[in-house]
Amino acid sequence: MSGRGNTHPGVPTGRRAWSDASAKRVLKNVAQWLDAPVRRALLNATDDFVVAVADNTGSIDPLPGLRRAIEPERWARLKERGYV
Repeated sequence: MSGRGNTHPGVPTGRRAWSDASAKRVLKNVAQWLDAPVRRALLNATDDFVVAVADNTGSIDPLPGLRRAIEPERWARLKERGYV
């Protein structure tokens, strides 16, 4: 059964089988886990490598969350290089 305007076929109108907010929270947690210093140290990556969640709809600006998530020194390095 599908409702009009429902973006998830098979889910009745007014109900959602999953939550976008829940999915975003999972992605943020995974990004934080991957970007932790102990895991970055295991990667063969440059010092400007950052794991972040991006929203391809444009409804969420990733920069404020990214700035809060990384150390001030890393943010300054990214800004100095023109990445943020």
